[in-house]
Amino acid sequence: MNHPTPPNSGFILVVDRDGDIVENYPENSMIDVIFRRMELLDKEFPSDSPHSAWRWVTGGFTRVFDRIGEDPK
Repeated sequence: MNHPTPPNSGFILVVDRDGDIVENYPENSMIDVIFRRMELLDKEFPSDSPHSAWRWVTGGFTRVFDRIGEDPK
């Protein structure tokens, strides 16, 4: 049986409260943009909130908690 090869570079997934993948982003994406997008998803789809971001690193996923800059509102 052939198993899929994991990606060589990182990426970030946005998932809903059930863990379903909603969107994906390249590793070098701006974290603040992703957090703003999650806020919009929470408002647009409240039954799927809260949305969260997860970064792929070698060996598994880690949750992204911190924004980098100011709140863009």
